[in-house]
Formats: sequence, C-alpha cells, structure tokens
Amino acid sequence: MENKIPYFTHYVMQKASPSVDIDFFISLLKDNPKVQVMLNVNDTHSYIIKGNAALGKRMMLIRATKGNVDLEFATGAAIRLKCLPELLQWLEQNRGWKDGAYSDTLLKVMNKKHP
Repeated sequence: MENKIPYFTHYVMQKASPSVDIDFFISLLKDNPKVQVMLNVNDTHSYIIKGNAALGKRMMLIRATKGNVDLEFATGAAIRLKCLPELLQWLEQNRGWKDGAYSDTLLKVMNKKHP
C-alpha cells in the first residue's frame, strides 16, 4: 500500500500555513527584552530566554529553511516571548494571511472533488 498524503492535508500544508521570514523573526527576537543571549551559526539560530529555569528549558533553536521559519514554530515562540500581536500583524501585511481568514478557501477545497 502506498503512503500518500491526502489532497486536503497537502493543501493545508502548502497554502493555509504561511512561513515567516527569518530576518523578521530574528529582528523580533533582538527587540524582545525576554531574550538574554542570541547565537547564529550558518542557518541555525539559537536564543536563551531570561529566567532561572534549567538552560534546556529556556533555550530555543531555529533552523531556517530557504530563509523562512515554520508558522507553528514562530507562533509558539511568539507566545512564549509575548510578541504574538507583532507576528500576526506582520503575517497580515507581508503574507496576506489573517488567522481564520483561510477557512472559506479550505471549505471550497473540501467540497471540491479530486481524482
């Protein structure tokens, strides 16, 4: 049996979730007062959040793929750093994406028959 990704799942992965530009994301981190240390090595970026918790719990690694960061990772990091409004504003202005705005498009895809 062939392991195929269903069309709907593929569409969601390709269209509904935009990526976040790594340059914007890094600038968002640099301006954040909760970030204590940042280190860049090639296309891998790491940062440590201020606090007394174990280093492993405060450290986050970012690996940029084609100059972009995955939306789910960027959203999780923005929530931890309390800068989600800035991320959502950037997504709306630069990617034309607004949270929940893609639901009409997905409904059309779900109702359309595919081979």
